[in-house]
Amino acid sequence: MKGGISPAPGDYAYFKSQVPLHKISVRSFPSLLFMFARVGSVTIVGVSASFLAPSEGREFVVFESIGNKQWRYYDFGPKAVPPLICIPGIAGTADVYYKQIKSLSMKGYRVISVDLPRVWNHHEWVHSFEKFLDTLSIYHVHLYGTSLGGFLALVFAQHRPRRVKSLVLSNAFLETHKFAAAMPWSPVYDLLPLLHVD
Repeated sequence: MKGGISPAPGDYAYFKSQVPLHKISVRSFPSLLFMFARVGSVTIVGVSASFLAPSEGREFVVFESIGNKQWRYYDFGPKAVPPLICIPGIAGTADVYYKQIKSLSMKGYRVISVDLPRVWNHHEWVHSFEKFLDTLSIYHVHLYGTSLGGFLALVFAQHRPRRVKSLVLSNAFLETHKFAAAMPWSPVYDLLPLLHVD
């Protein structure tokens, strides 16, 4: 640190010096990677074109691929206990839980904080998260999710209830239909940089 000041145990710099960020890839099932839609003389390229309903004058070509999902995570505390897995919201990363990781691990808890890998639906999330847990040889978990992380924790608990010992939710939601209705333009947002005219 500058000026010879060492970081205090609760500081983020101290956390980063003590807890390594891990990265692993887990095998994922086939997922939609590219979609090309032709509407008249315009070709739209992207990962989701659900806003374009098939109709006359529109052509869709879909490519699927089997790939890996990269998981970035912090894992700290004793490995003999079922971990508390912290799942952030859409704007969060694994780093946002650094104070929880440090304080709970000092009390004998194992805490894992994850970055969300890119997935396109909740089925892919459940599958990818389960593969992540299997890769780490973790069967039972406690889940703590905030916002989108809370929704994903609920979805995982719904589909794999035997693996979830408990849920802690903060600012979570139960379904996403209202978000889609409030933002009808959102599917277009990812495609805008890829829009071109022939």
